[in-house]
Amino acid sequence: KGAAFAKIINNFEWYLVCELGADDVSDLSEGDYVGLRITGISDNKVDGTIVYISEEEKHKKVLVVKSTKNIDSVFFADKVDFEIIKKTSSGLKIPMTAIVKKDGKEGVYVVKDGIYKFVETDIIFRDKNYCIIKNNSSEYVSVSSNVILYDVVVINPSKVKEGNIAGGVM
Repeated sequence: KGAAFAKIINNFEWYLVCELGADDVSDLSEGDYVGLRITGISDNKVDGTIVYISEEEKHKKVLVVKSTKNIDSVFFADKVDFEIIKKTSSGLKIPMTAIVKKDGKEGVYVVKDGIYKFVETDIIFRDKNYCIIKNNSSEYVSVSSNVILYDVVVINPSKVKEGNIAGGVM
């Protein structure tokens, strides 16, 4: 009785202030939405809005991002490690080693009904280790002609041939 047992907060508002290379923020503008991941505190991505970008000085710019999403412990940290996510893509992430060229088309070998099958893919993002392929599954497209979630994708395709029965090489 008489002691607080709960604290009601009707909003969270916090700012991330950082100095970045001018080239790293050249494609950003005030008002743009970005994702933030505060590494070491949370692996969750939260939304933020760029509220300020300074003028360039010594090839650097100061960037201020505002967020209204709660991340536990961020309010008590003086300094944090973070990632700014400028662009996100939705698709299926696969290793670049799985990508093969066949008849001038890029694709992957997938196990469909116990048999290796070449499936053409649309790559929407790639780096040296991974790529994100477009998820083309819909009611109008055959499941057998698409890579879908939980398909077995061959990551060492040099050892398989289309039409062969799937073995232990994945």
